[in-house]
Amino acid sequence: MKKILLVVVAMVTMMAMVVGCVNRIPVYSPRQTDTQAHREARAPQDCLDCHDLSQRPSHAPSDDCLQCHKITKGN
Repeated sequence: MKKILLVVVAMVTMMAMVVGCVNRIPVYSPRQTDTQAHREARAPQDCLDCHDLSQRPSHAPSDDCLQCHKITKGN
């Protein structure tokens, strides 16, 4: 019984770690302010209408902006 409980606890812990890592936002990634334009953005082209990437050599126009840049809620 203890062995089964240990396996279940280990599996739950591993699932929590996987979910936490998948949904993690990079630490130094700028957050989007909660504006209507940011809420409606669904594709990189929506971002490029306002944001210029010429000063960001590490960002390609084909990158998925919304993967790292999330809307900030609260403070």
